[in-house]
Amino acid sequence: MTDAVHWSEREDALRALLARRRFGVLSDFDGTLSHFTESPGAAALTPENLAALDRLANDGTIVALISGRSAGDLRARFPHPGARYSGNHGLDYWTGDAVAIVEAARPWQAALGALLDRLGPFGDPQILIENKGVTASLHYRAAADPLAASAEIAARLGPLCEEYGLQLGRGNQVWEIKPPLALNKGTALAAIVADAGLDGVLFLGDDTTDLLAMAELRRLRAPDDAGRAPIQGMSVGVVHGLGSPKELRDFCDVVANGPDDVARLLGWIADQRAATATANEGV
Repeated sequence: MTDAVHWSEREDALRALLARRRFGVLSDFDGTLSHFTESPGAAALTPENLAALDRLANDGTIVALISGRSAGDLRARFPHPGARYSGNHGLDYWTGDAVAIVEAARPWQAALGALLDRLGPFGDPQILIENKGVTASLHYRAAADPLAASAEIAARLGPLCEEYGLQLGRGNQVWEIKPPLALNKGTALAAIVADAGLDGVLFLGDDTTDLLAMAELRRLRAPDDAGRAPIQGMSVGVVHGLGSPKELRDFCDVVANGPDDVARLLGWIADQRAATATANEGV
């Protein structure tokens, strides 16, 4: 396992990243900008992360949220006019006044609905089924016995997902059902980078699905045959006491210790951006 250092030990590299012409902060939501909650509906940006993202979005930084939540859900939790939202692991996005579903995902909505109709209740009533239109999540964070709840979900969903041709994946105390498409947080990150014309990217995430975005950022920043790197990028792995994927440190460049430490990082970035702007005004 790579011993990724704390972000505060890479401040020089961060300053170089911030100096890029078109810089963006792209981030996961749950467990990264918000603390985990027993009910996904109760999750919210920490006040400090909200303030830092507002500052960044207002100073011209491209701010984008990339999440398993729907794009509409993300916008409701951070309704900034300049922000971008990619939801459902890259299967939907906010177009300016509404959520748009990626065309390839539309045919799978009926299969997902039929699967959920057949699922029925679980042994533990605290297992929460969240239908997000093109994906679904089954949360067991509040279950009396999380291990037993996870095993029951897997046993029940495995055959049904196979029958309907859907994919089943596991996250931090959640099982997720998705269409069998090559769309994920990595493709969502690449689309935002291209659409916004970014040449400097900071990505933050804490869970298994975020590893795909970190891998994509690593690919995008790789030098070409002439040794030129089209963009600079850094991935921040947000670590928790329990539930962080063991591979996280192999994919990220630096770590932050939970959402409160993410707020310190984002606040530091906002301060650096403000100081640079002030210095440029005096030139």
